[in-house]
Amino acid sequence: MKLYSTTRGQGRDLVLLHGWGFHSGIWGDFAERLAQHYRVTLIDLPGFGQSPMLDKPYTLENVSAAVLEVSPLQAIFIGWSLGGLIATAIAIYHRQRHLGLLNLCSSPCFIEGANWPGISLFSLEQFSQGLRVAYEKTLLRFLLLQAPGLSRVALLALKQEVLRYPPSEAALFAGLSLLENTDLRHYLHNSKDSSLYILGGLDALIPVKMAAYLPQFLNAQINIIEKAGHAPFISHPSETLELIKGWIDG
Repeated sequence: MKLYSTTRGQGRDLVLLHGWGFHSGIWGDFAERLAQHYRVTLIDLPGFGQSPMLDKPYTLENVSAAVLEVSPLQAIFIGWSLGGLIATAIAIYHRQRHLGLLNLCSSPCFIEGANWPGISLFSLEQFSQGLRVAYEKTLLRFLLLQAPGLSRVALLALKQEVLRYPPSEAALFAGLSLLENTDLRHYLHNSKDSSLYILGGLDALIPVKMAAYLPQFLNAQINIIEKAGHAPFISHPSETLELIKGWIDG
């Protein structure tokens, strides 16, 4: 079992990990922008896109191992949403393989709790139900919410690319389980490595107030794109690119 991946560009190695319910096609033009400056590897997580489902339990450890199998020996891992959870696990458990952690609208613990902002279980279950019952309709609504300024032509092209490879139901359930049950906050206490978190000021899934809580657990540079939702690389690609380049090259 080997995950699907593609590589483009030259320079420092970046690995892009997509979010739950999608595949690497969601990066679209943003991956091309990054590839003008770096060597970019895009990976479809197990059961999503063109990647097969795992032939073993869908645990954080097994998913991370499958990602590393098709990743450069050392790279900066960029994770969006669920992809950020995988990137964080790699940073914790496979330090020799990662050169930096960069998360877009992600969290070491997605579910809200006492003194921790996050997603309510009810909201997560609603989105999960929508994807399972009416995947295309739910996906389009999600894209419209996250990129309200995107032109109709660009939105249609992105929608068609993402819908080329709908996820398996097993992958949706397994990914949901990871989001519901993973808490990596306390594991980050042992890491002195710097990381970058980019949050959206209008993100309905990862509350922007998380910026005040993350420094308790990790050494992070935190940037907020005030008018962005959950996918700033779609709605605000230029601003997101400049923040990434500034952190990597600076």
